[in-house]
Amino acid sequence: MKAEAQGVVKIGGGKSESFDNYNFKEGNTNTVKLQEIFIQEKGAAALKKLTESEGQPSAPKVKGGAKGKKKAASKAKKGAKKAAPAGEVR
Repeated sequence: MKAEAQGVVKIGGGKSESFDNYNFKEGNTNTVKLQEIFIQEKGAAALKKLTESEGQPSAPKVKGGAKGKKKAASKAKKGAKKAAPAGEVR
């Protein structure tokens, strides 16, 4: 059975089974710090406010989600007669 019939497609068309005809170019993109991007998008005041509040513990604000279940009504009411233990007759 041929490789093409099995869904395998050969690349490169050369004699070798491995592909070594890469023609990638070296990248020259400069890296940018995330803080600089934050300042560009939100402003320096927002960054200052964020960094000042880092040392303070804070609780997360939770919005939405499932609500807790209500407690079930108690089955035994006060003043209700208790069942007699097995074997005793009233």
